[in-house]
Amino acid sequence: MWLRPGQPVTAELDAPIRDLPARRTVEDALKVESTPPAEGAWHWVDDRTLHYRPRLYWPARATVRVRSELGDVRIAHGLYGGVAGAWGFATGDRVESVIDAASHVMTVLRNGQVIRNLPVTTGRPGFPTRNGIKVVLARERVVRMRSTSIGIPAGSPDSFDQLVRHAVRLTRSGEYVHAAPWSEGSQGHANVSHGCVGMSTGNAA
Repeated sequence: MWLRPGQPVTAELDAPIRDLPARRTVEDALKVESTPPAEGAWHWVDDRTLHYRPRLYWPARATVRVRSELGDVRIAHGLYGGVAGAWGFATGDRVESVIDAASHVMTVLRNGQVIRNLPVTTGRPGFPTRNGIKVVLARERVVRMRSTSIGIPAGSPDSFDQLVRHAVRLTRSGEYVHAAPWSEGSQGHANVSHGCVGMSTGNAA
């Protein structure tokens, strides 16, 4: 199995764990080992779900092994761990895209080497593209994007409802990098989107 460089390992429990000492017991018994090594930590998403994330990224071409030592371990009063099978995955090349909203350019790197510089447009005033490190959540050939999903009423001056091609999802709230042929005249020069990163259809593909 192949995972993206920043993809978390997810552990899902059958029973909710709220007590801090019990949570530490669970964390200590869930082992994640990477070759080459990658420092990381568990984070509780909710009472039943943990994510293990590398501090930076999984190393390129790494092998990661995940195992549980919770079998028959006392977690809390009346609650014991069950047996779970070991699991593993491998990573491929380190691929990163760095977007500079001020210069309207997306730089694509593979294993630290620049392979492309693409003209883009990002969020216009009032609809800024959020800063920060984001992990690719999904790649979708076609997505229907509607302004109502981000609180813009249908029929208002900023409303939209359109099919978008070559969409790479970056946030659960709906931020994408995608083909935006309608804005090609602004790509590389101005930010005119509702928060997504748009580029030509060819570059998006």
